[in-house]
Amino acid sequence: MQANRARAAFVRELRRVLSDLYNPGILRRSPLIQLLGVADRRDPTSALQHILTEAIEALAPGEEVPPGSPAWRVYQVLHGRFVAQFSQEEVARDLFLSARQVRRQERLAIEVLADRLWNAYGLEMKADWLEQGEAPEDIGVDASALNEELAWLEKTLPTQPVDFDDLIQTVLHTAQPLLQALEVVVTCQSEGELLPLTVQPTAVRQALLQVLTTVARRVPRGRIHVHTSLVPDRFYGCIRIMAYPSGPLASPLPGAEELALARKILELSRGTLELEADSDGHSRLAISVTLPTAEQMPVLVIDDNIDTLRLFERYLSGTRYRFIGTPDPRGALSLAARLKPKAVVLDIMLPEVDGWDLLGRLREHPKTHDVPVIVCTILPQAELASVLGAAEFIAKPVRRQALLSALDRLVGTG
Repeated sequence: MQANRARAAFVRELRRVLSDLYNPGILRRSPLIQLLGVADRRDPTSALQHILTEAIEALAPGEEVPPGSPAWRVYQVLHGRFVAQFSQEEVARDLFLSARQVRRQERLAIEVLADRLWNAYGLEMKADWLEQGEAPEDIGVDASALNEELAWLEKTLPTQPVDFDDLIQTVLHTAQPLLQALEVVVTCQSEGELLPLTVQPTAVRQALLQVLTTVARRVPRGRIHVHTSLVPDRFYGCIRIMAYPSGPLASPLPGAEELALARKILELSRGTLELEADSDGHSRLAISVTLPTAEQMPVLVIDDNIDTLRLFERYLSGTRYRFIGTPDPRGALSLAARLKPKAVVLDIMLPEVDGWDLLGRLREHPKTHDVPVIVCTILPQAELASVLGAAEFIAKPVRRQALLSALDRLVGTG
């Protein structure tokens, strides 16, 4: 019975982590870091990501297995939903299934993957730890009901530009009666010019209200300082809520359940919530919330294959990067010179134009010479790409995270 409960907890955590496979904040807090033995690695989040993607790839059937078989369907659903991070609707369309069938197939596929990991890492021997290890993310409500609610919010609430200051003032206005009752004094400070945020306003307001009221309850008759700024790359805004109690705090972590819920809501808008490392249980606690701004970095993708352009557009959707695609390599140089993108993703096997020649012209043109170019091709020519001036090389077929990681390395702080 204990092993069954532990395995159910493992499956729930596996599903949660797979849904945010490329979110370091989610992976860093997951008990799977300990369970799968990567806590001591130099980069445990990348190690966990590698274990899960490799486990999925290991489920790919051999060529002798006919297409459309259950084994292929398990692999295709896992790869599409979690490695490529496509929505259920996109996977359903690609596999010619209904959304209901994909949901059913997804549950089955996660069970298959869970079995593989459960046996490979001997997790039955860690049943006690597994049940305890779920506690840090337990938010005190039925997990399946919460996930359904969050999925509904993600699908129905629009993402739109929101004035940074207006958002903070609305939250403070709503919380004011409670703040007065608790005799908590709130001060605010904005650093520099603040760009609008791109978020789901209703959800983010509720999450910030949850954070503020949770902190206020922990510091009655104390002081809270709210500091807003842009992070150095200017594509994320930061809200730091620093609380100074009138006396010692009862414990170092304020309202773990409430903050876990707020964190999940913020993640709908690609936001993060972290308790700062220098918070303590005596003199101070601080929470940092980051949210994406409305400004996006343009990325020009040059590829004559329309399906590839659509794939890259999906890959960049919902990120800090704005997709611009062209299937016409002859006009690509003038387009790049006019738009001055933050990066260019360049295919090499292009009609009528040699991709290597186009790379050279991009490097030499006075308006594009400083724009980093990512060569993306099926040709195994990483060394040649580097010699000819490419900043990065990605082999086709391209995975979403490989593209985003390359862009982050090149322009994430630009």
